[in-house]
Amino acid sequence: MSSNAEGLRLCRLYARHARQILDERSGKGVAAKAENDIPLSIRGEIETMVNRILDAWGTKVRIGYSFDEALETITEGKSNKRKDELLREKFQGPFPRNTDGNDPVVGAPMIFVDRYGQIVAWYLPGLFTRRRSPRNGRPGPSASLKESNSNQGGPDLLCELMEINALIGALLSIIHPTLYNLQMDVLERLAGGQVEVNDPEVMMDLFETWSTPFNGLAVITNRETPYHRDTKGGQRTFDILTTFGTYTGGRLHVPLLSAHFIYGPGTGIILPGFVFEHGASRTDGERICLASYIRPNVGEAVFGAYDEPRLPTMKDFAYEYHLELPEIVSRNVWSNNVDE
Repeated sequence: MSSNAEGLRLCRLYARHARQILDERSGKGVAAKAENDIPLSIRGEIETMVNRILDAWGTKVRIGYSFDEALETITEGKSNKRKDELLREKFQGPFPRNTDGNDPVVGAPMIFVDRYGQIVAWYLPGLFTRRRSPRNGRPGPSASLKESNSNQGGPDLLCELMEINALIGALLSIIHPTLYNLQMDVLERLAGGQVEVNDPEVMMDLFETWSTPFNGLAVITNRETPYHRDTKGGQRTFDILTTFGTYTGGRLHVPLLSAHFIYGPGTGIILPGFVFEHGASRTDGERICLASYIRPNVGEAVFGAYDEPRLPTMKDFAYEYHLELPEIVSRNVWSNNVDE
């Protein structure tokens, strides 16, 4: 790895510690050793992350269709109907609607699995601590990473986000280790100068603070986000949405999961954004959302072809971490009165 790739090194450090804690919790490994290179506060956040993952693992909600069927509906192009309308008509989420006709509000950690046991989404409220809150003068929906646009916050922003991006990378390493390893290989090859790139000096400087396996990052502040799918991202790759701030009333609606997720500070939601349409409501207070995503064309530039790994299954996850397979549930896991 390049000597400049301090960000990726930090990501691997956090990911290794997260794995040690999870192995300890599952009984697969010995007690996690203290990582002196990781501040105590960050170790606490990694431990909280692992706990939330295990909480979600205990509540699996099955959707009645397969992820591949939904993906095929998008890619086959045989209908003149708008794709999102067609998806909503064809695929029903797991929860019954409320008497007012709206999808229910969900507030408990859970995972969603399709008809064939593929894990298609994770909902992780309380994933991060509330000490991470916005400061005045944060940039808007996105920031350039070039020095010429440094007044937009690019390089300084990445430095500020270095810890949280490494934590998000550690999260991906647990929930989808194959995708994590593939992406780290892509970025470490770029950081090592093994691929010809535009603006190589900017790229090398970038890797001093780029601490996530994702190759795309959007920072969205205090905005209602209209319903959309991430059509430029990987068809099977996870996006990770995380929120921070001092606000109340946040909701993220995912129609194909028939749920309005409570989207309070510190929440993490993981889903394939190419397939699952989603939109975020307005909030009262200051909110920052980090959207981490993958553009396959970067991997194509490195390898010549980028083969997106399949989604992990329940059995994959259970085998990887020596966990039991709890019962599938589809009701009584949501609440309209959850503490935000």
